[in-house]
Amino acid sequence: MKPATVFDLVTYGAYSSETDTERIYETNVIFKTRFMELMSKLKTAQCYIHAGSSSEYGEQANAPTEDAPLLANSHYAVSKAATSALIHYWGRHRGVRCANLRLYSVYGPMEDPSRLIPKLVSSALAGMYPPLVDKNISRDFVYVDDVCDAFVKAAVNLTPNFYGHSFNVGTGTSTPIENLALIAKSLFNIPVDPTFSTMENRHWDFHGEWRANTNKTRRYLDWVAKTPIYEGLERTRQWTQQMI
Repeated sequence: MKPATVFDLVTYGAYSSETDTERIYETNVIFKTRFMELMSKLKTAQCYIHAGSSSEYGEQANAPTEDAPLLANSHYAVSKAATSALIHYWGRHRGVRCANLRLYSVYGPMEDPSRLIPKLVSSALAGMYPPLVDKNISRDFVYVDDVCDAFVKAAVNLTPNFYGHSFNVGTGTSTPIENLALIAKSLFNIPVDPTFSTMENRHWDFHGEWRANTNKTRRYLDWVAKTPIYEGLERTRQWTQQMI
């Protein structure tokens, strides 16, 4: 079988538990290089769409455009930025129909249970909250179905002028942890109030506006996130209950 399109979601280092530095680069850079070389040699695919990360921007949290400098602040960020450069090379200089989607905080069914949203939903079903970080930390939470749609739109709508480009995939809205907790309280009727940790923030946590600028993605891939956070949380709750 020779697939016409490859959606590459292989990654390592996105979770705080994934700390093996050598494995980060082996998975996110070396493997990608070997894979793309093999794909080119075998001529197995007409389109390659890669799952990049908003972490590529590093220190730049406030709606950076895709051509903003990548100021990496972790090994994971460095590795993902390196792969976006690899994809740029393949697209612009090798003529491969490929793109890098810089995903923001994807959530929804089948997310790793150690992540914030699964913990929040599971705890809410028990009438309580999980441990929460500083209430001012914010994320651009984008529902998984919208992200899947972005991959399809990229494969369908990518034109030669944008081979090798990166595209931001998020809602364009920054949701602080405090707001997320209050939305969950209202949606799931949690009888207690949330409490927030005063522990030292992790180096990838941001205060203030942390959100995507999706103008380029909207214009050239005809994609926009459609699922409000409250609707995405409700869908995640329904899925979680089915799994219990």
